[in-house]
Amino acid sequence: MRRREPSDLAIHVRQDLPRPLVSVAGELDLASVGLLIAMLHHVRRSLPPRRGAVVALDQVDVDVDLTAVTFADSHGLAPLLDSRTRIVAASTAVRRLLLLLPDLPLAPPPLPPGTQTPARPGTA
Repeated sequence: MRRREPSDLAIHVRQDLPRPLVSVAGELDLASVGLLIAMLHHVRRSLPPRRGAVVALDQVDVDVDLTAVTFADSHGLAPLLDSRTRIVAASTAVRRLLLLLPDLPLAPPPLPPGTQTPARPGTA
């Protein structure tokens, strides 16, 4: 098994939108999730509060684009499954994993037109 470096993950942040957008590319798993956690923490702490908003430090809502994620596991997605993070787009690999989490109050992002929904285990 090849030992990977966290550099297999690339993260880009846009702060010029109504909510900061964190775009993730590469493999999102136990080996790389630390970089994502650090970046989400940095984004939440570095943004000034919006005019008139009373927001506690580190409580900023963040949008996350996972369309360029080629592999993800539960360790990689765990930091994104909170009430302050919204997955706005996801690759097929991420959508398949999200479909395995039916009890979460998170709906998987819609599939592009013409794409078949992967079957859940145990269904025909």
